[in-house]
Amino acid sequence: FINSIAIYLKTDISSSLTSDNLLLRVFAYMDRRVGKRTLIRIKDDVEKLPEWVKQFYRLRCEAENINFQQNQTTDETVVLMTRN
Repeated sequence: FINSIAIYLKTDISSSLTSDNLLLRVFAYMDRRVGKRTLIRIKDDVEKLPEWVKQFYRLRCEAENINFQQNQTTDETVVLMTRN
């Protein structure tokens, strides 16, 4: 855990979001530098991850008032979600 934090602090946010180290991804999901548009854009990638990782992603999305009620989001949905 401590090693992952040290790595995260030295790594740029975009690399952390795509890292094979799942803890780095969780840290990135919680980082305020990751905005609503990025959270919406990475939704499909997150769906392929283990449930415990998805829970952190969902928690952050809830904090940002991002709701995925449908299985697919359209460009129009993204625009509406980012206006809040």
